[in-house]
Amino acid sequence: MNSYIVDDRLDLEELCKQIDTYDRSKTPYNSFIDHTKDFLSGNSMTAKEYCNYVDQFWVDHEEDLEYSADPNDRNDENTIVSRIWELADRYDPCDEIVAHDPYCINEEQLREGLEEILGAI
Repeated sequence: MNSYIVDDRLDLEELCKQIDTYDRSKTPYNSFIDHTKDFLSGNSMTAKEYCNYVDQFWVDHEEDLEYSADPNDRNDENTIVSRIWELADRYDPCDEIVAHDPYCINEEQLREGLEEILGAI
């Protein structure tokens, strides 16, 4: 049993080393923002692909986003993701639908909204 404790301590020491060298720029939030910037630069994906990515990101992180977003801080990481998700949810590739449904936005409006959100952080 004593060797088990030693093994746990070694694992804890290794974990501490990993935490000390962890590249914080690779957090899910930073990866999400990087994908958004890539979309805005036109290098990575279509608007539909981007909105699908945002939706999947939301599904994968919904619980964290829902319970930790700060409604009083528009620059809180989770609030930013929520704002982007709400914007992406409004995207429709069909111009006729966008023209008749005030909730829907086209790709140009999506890009403008994303630039506004990213410009504030």
